Amino acid sequence: MGWLKYSLPNFVFAAKMPKLVTHDKRLGLKSDIKADLNTYFDLMRPLQLGGKLACFLIQLPPSCDCNLENLESFFELLDPCLDTQLSFVIRLG
Repeated sequence: MGWLKYSLPNFVFAAKMPKLVTHDKRLGLKSDIKADLNTYFDLMRPLQLGGKLACFLIQLPPSCDCNLENLESFFELLDPCLDTQLSFVIRLG
């Protein structure tokens, strides 16, 4: 992955969760996202192992139903091996 090779030594990335997961599939409320998350985490794993992944940015649309039960279901799908912070952004209109 070129990001590891060509970024400055102390630079870290915030990796934005794919729109397919956050908007189209609504964190798994509209359809299964397990395979999508696995693919995404596999792509991000080199950044994490290289110490270059600061956090995952999860940007949700204003129409997202963000209740605690839905978020807990989403968190259960996350790869426990990826010990990385999550940052949520919910657009307000």
